[in-house]
Amino acid sequence: MSSPESEEYLCTYNIEVEGPSTKILQNTILLHRKKETNTLYTINALNSVVKSKNNGVLDNSYQIDWQEYKNSVLLTQPDGSLRKLNTAIHKIVNL
Repeated sequence: MSSPESEEYLCTYNIEVEGPSTKILQNTILLHRKKETNTLYTINALNSVVKSKNNGVLDNSYQIDWQEYKNSVLLTQPDGSLRKLNTAIHKIVNL
């Protein structure tokens, strides 16, 4: 078994939207999920992937090979570059 590339932990959660009064916790970001590959991503990261694969052109119809990003989180750095974090599930808690 290989050692982790970092000691960072992410805590993700699902929310049930129950109208306009639904609140999101402070200091969190909105992530989207591709269920088939267990990929979590921000829209900015998705745009960065498309541009990096499509010669710098943002094209909403570009088809991403999601297998390349299986079991990962895609984020953007402050400079706009893409950051891919490989993930492993540590624990699932149902409340």
